[in-house]
Amino acid sequence: MNKGISKNKVQRMRNIVTGDYTSKTNIRSGYTKKNITRVEGDVWEEKGKQWTIKRGIKCSVVKTNSIKTLNRVPLACPTCNRGMKHPAHKQIFKIWGMCVDCCMFWEQEMRKQGTYDDFMKDFNRKNFNAYVKDALSEYNDWLESRKSKTMVTEAGDIEDWDITDNNEELLEDFNKKVSEASDRFKEENDA
Repeated sequence: MNKGISKNKVQRMRNIVTGDYTSKTNIRSGYTKKNITRVEGDVWEEKGKQWTIKRGIKCSVVKTNSIKTLNRVPLACPTCNRGMKHPAHKQIFKIWGMCVDCCMFWEQEMRKQGTYDDFMKDFNRKNFNAYVKDALSEYNDWLESRKSKTMVTEAGDIEDWDITDNNEELLEDFNKKVSEASDRFKEENDA
């Protein structure tokens, strides 16, 4: 009885020593899997799902990845490399993309140059315009929902309502109030 090492094990050891880890020691017939080599950044679809390689690891591509990266706060400020554990740093980073200290130095520099007031007026104007745009969109959606004349209560009952107000009148009144608010905003910020 031969108690020596098998031929396959010897070949496997040779492959490992030479650095050829993927070589086979047996030859088999039948189904062979198609090997596709993927590199960093490749994106492909497999079984109805998208995949990619990130840092050498196969990961699924999720539709919300871009939203997650926008909301993610790094461990250190990208400007000064200071740790950002304090909640104030996290809030400021979400707005300006830097820590509180860097934001403070940035504002001081703008004040020295005399551009801070103009910057803040422009920032507030853009913020107000975005708010008005969102409010108009929500109001128009509400007006559209009124056309159905059937409402569902919190208990799940369906009620038929007789809506007497005209949507055009409501929209005109709302636009008038938005115009007044815009005028007040301009007066307060131009003064």
